[in-house]
Formats: sequence, structure tokens, C-alpha cells
Amino acid sequence: MANPTAEQVEFFEKNIRSVLAEHCYECHNSSDKAKGGLALDWQGGLAKGGDSGPVLVAGKPGSSRLLRVIRHEEKDLKMPKDGPRLSPVVIGNFEKWIAMGAPDPRTKQPTRERSEERRVGKECRSRGA
Repeated sequence: MANPTAEQVEFFEKNIRSVLAEHCYECHNSSDKAKGGLALDWQGGLAKGGDSGPVLVAGKPGSSRLLRVIRHEEKDLKMPKDGPRLSPVVIGNFEKWIAMGAPDPRTKQPTRERSEERRVGKECRSRGA
């Protein structure tokens, strides 16, 4: 995708990144654990997809496996795996994001240290720290 607009970056930051960080990065990151070969902590990982192939088709929510998985429409694969089902609003945000071309400003693969900071930050936020 071409460089995202300021509005697209704002939408991603407000509605997508935090959900990925809270529900996905622990199992799908590029530094130490990419279950199914899938890293969701940067644009390149999303673009590549996992062992089963692409997880999204930019501009085509109906063709994006990511949506089917978070909607629990896949028979053997439902995400988040051990967490609560994502709300309809969150799923709608992912659908809108994919429809707009899945703009993602995270162009550089995070370092191991940066990945750890993100996970620690998430844990602190969830404890109210």
C-alpha cells in the first residue's frame, strides 16, 4: 500500500494497534513467537501472512481470513484463542480498516527489546498501573 494518510494512521492507532497489542502480540510477534508463522507486530508480518497463507486481502474484507478468525467463522481457528470474543464494534473496525486498504504505519520490524516493551506496557495498562 502507498503511504497511509494522516486519517488512516489515526484510525489504525486508535482502533487497530491496541487490539493487536492486547490480544495478538503475545503469540504472533516477530521477535520470539510467531505461532503459525504469523507475526502481527509490524506491516511486513501482516503482508506476508502465516504458514496457511495470507491473513488479509487489502481492500477486500470478505476475502480476509483475519476477519473470519476474529468473527469465529473458521471451524478450527478462533481468535483470540483463550481470551474473550472481540466485540462487534472492534470487529467492525477491523472490517473498515481492511476495506480502506489495511493502512499500517509500522514499516520496521520491531527489535526484541521493543517487543518486550510493548508486552510489558500492555500488562501494566491491564493492571491499571
